Amino acid sequence: MRKRNHLLINMAGLGIGIASFLLLFLYVYNDLTYNHFNKNLANIYRVYEGNGAQTKGLLLPKMQDEIPEVKNGTRIFDWDGFRMSYKNLAFPENIQYADTGFFSVFTFPFIEGSAKPGIKDKYGVVISKEFAEKYFGDKPAIGKKIRVKFDNTFLHVNGVVDIPSNSSVKFNILASYETGETISPWIKGVHDWYNTFSNTYVLLENGVKPASIQNKLQRIVHENFLPVGKNKTKLNLVPFKDYHAKEESNRTMIIILTVIALGILSIAVVNFINLTITSCFRE
Repeated sequence: MRKRNHLLINMAGLGIGIASFLLLFLYVYNDLTYNHFNKNLANIYRVYEGNGAQTKGLLLPKMQDEIPEVKNGTRIFDWDGFRMSYKNLAFPENIQYADTGFFSVFTFPFIEGSAKPGIKDKYGVVISKEFAEKYFGDKPAIGKKIRVKFDNTFLHVNGVVDIPSNSSVKFNILASYETGETISPWIKGVHDWYNTFSNTYVLLENGVKPASIQNKLQRIVHENFLPVGKNKTKLNLVPFKDYHAKEESNRTMIIILTVIALGILSIAVVNFINLTITSCFRE
């Protein structure tokens, strides 16, 4: 009791140090484990055209037709927004369109429904947990119909996913390309060998490395990219496991924060020990 104030100060210093360490550690851990929830992470690659992150709309179908090592793939098109409504609720929303292989490439955790049928049927959509809560509250979202604009076009909810915060791929409402081309016919026109509006991801067979299919990729460029036979664009497959670190994160800052976290913890522990020993000697 006589040393109560001394004890409180000592424990407060240690507690603050540990709390600060844990906060920094959780931030660093979250950054280092980006996209790790994907079961196929080691075999997922994002396609780059030269240094450009967006690709031509016809590239993925051609890759799937001519490169057997491409097990699956998906394009993501994010240029379409509408007024969307359910009963008396209405908000402007952005729809993202993807190929039906989307949930074979990425493994988002479903909290309602499943990847089958997912977006495989026309007008079928998968929505995020936040989107579901926004429109349907705490009621089940499966089977609900969301109206597009003021038309008699309705999107049917086939699934709800809880998208991890450390995911590079995010969406509120995901539909198929077939759905997108029906709602907005202009989408089909821009998917050619000229426009680069799509983000393209491929899932390679186990053990296949990008270098082993580079010649096949460049043959596609030579035979299809404009001007045909003269285009020298290099197609690059960037490992999705490294994508966040290279494109979205500041790895130098992560290293600095790691050093700071370890330093804070070390100082807190050493300070606690020193004060404890000093107290003992004063006895």
